[in-house]
Amino acid sequence: MIRFANVFEQTYTRFQDLQKAEAQAREAQIEAALERVRSRSLAMQKSEDLSNVASVTFEQMKILGGDLFSFGIVLCDKHEDMVEQWHSLGNEGMMPPFLVPIDLDYIHRYRYDQWKKGEELFSIEIPADYITRHFELMFELPSVDTAMNEVAAKGIEVKIPDWEIDYGASFRHGYLLVSSLKPFEENQIFSRFAKVFEQAYIRFLDLKKAEAQAKEAQIEAALERVRSKAMAMHSPEDLGHTIDTFFYELNSLGVNPHRCGVGIVNKETRIVDVHATTATKDNEIKRIVGELHLSGHPILEKIFETWLLQEEYHPVLRGNEIADYYRVMNPQVKFPDFAEDEIQYGYYLHFKEGGVFAWTDKEFTENELEIFRRYTSVLSLTYRRYIDLKEAEAQAREANIEVALEKVRSRTMGMQKSEELKEVIRIIYDQFVQLGINIEHTGFIVDYKTRDDMHIWLADKNGPL
Repeated sequence: MIRFANVFEQTYTRFQDLQKAEAQAREAQIEAALERVRSRSLAMQKSEDLSNVASVTFEQMKILGGDLFSFGIVLCDKHEDMVEQWHSLGNEGMMPPFLVPIDLDYIHRYRYDQWKKGEELFSIEIPADYITRHFELMFELPSVDTAMNEVAAKGIEVKIPDWEIDYGASFRHGYLLVSSLKPFEENQIFSRFAKVFEQAYIRFLDLKKAEAQAKEAQIEAALERVRSKAMAMHSPEDLGHTIDTFFYELNSLGVNPHRCGVGIVNKETRIVDVHATTATKDNEIKRIVGELHLSGHPILEKIFETWLLQEEYHPVLRGNEIADYYRVMNPQVKFPDFAEDEIQYGYYLHFKEGGVFAWTDKEFTENELEIFRRYTSVLSLTYRRYIDLKEAEAQAREANIEVALEKVRSRTMGMQKSEELKEVIRIIYDQFVQLGINIEHTGFIVDYKTRDDMHIWLADKNGPL
């Protein structure tokens, strides 16, 4: 018996050595998986790369033996009453993020409360008699519906399981969420992944901040180029060049309108003075100038109404509506034709004297619309510069006319003999030329009815005749 005990002692020692070796091997496997997540985090160059980090995290957790069918990131500190969720599509990357109310149902409330209390790990079962309702509530949300439409467009089918267990692992800004069809025995591994992912999320926030700063610098530079063009205007004709710059700078920022421009509204006549830059079907760029009466079509009527109220207006044209609209517009201001099966989105942002407008075949995102709003103040400045130049030109013209008239008056008052009238007519001819009036000659015709003849005094480029 003693001899068997001695042999078993060796067996147990061997057993302990194997356990230790297995634990070390498992730890090495876990650390290798965590390192892959760290490496992918450090390799992030753009904020959108966070989805790749999430995909790698999901893959590594499954490799470690988790019977997982869903993985997500839930951000809890970005919105007051909502959480922002990102969900993995396996090899297809991540779904577009969507917003979910904290109190959508008791499942979401429980998970949020556990994170709020600082629980490192938590879990909750979604039973078979409730899971369908849980997902129905989710799919009713507009942001989830939009995300699911994008998923369906990729040909990916999202299946609802019969039941599931949700596991959460908290980090500072939210929690990682995995769904499993059986208990996740090594859930401490999940907590370690959450700590590594927190580092990735901090890098994500840094990248987002840097991208926002770079984007803002790009937007401000584009705005400044339009401002500079406006301030460099020397005549009203230069307004077209400024609108061209406006069009090109919008495109450089990823905002791609069919056309854009400025309209100056006359309240009394309802006529808008249009200065626009437009792209044709062949991507040729054309400059358009004309006058358009804001009547005869509901959209034109609404443009005038919203200008009076100084409210934004975002019309949409579909199918035959496009042809109907251009049928009213084109006899007044000729714009390129577009196919009737397209959708066109219009944007009218007003200022006191008129407004800025754009038409595009793709609806502006909120960020794009905000960029367009910022151009409104810049184009308002452009118009005021345009008006200043027109007034200055008118004043200069009037001054030049008055100087010319004064020269004629002076020479007239300086006449000592009747024959000096020919000098007066020469001065009149010269002043017409200097004022840019295209004439061949000018003269006086004196009708002597008593003698039934005329006395003509003429001057041309060669002098008085």
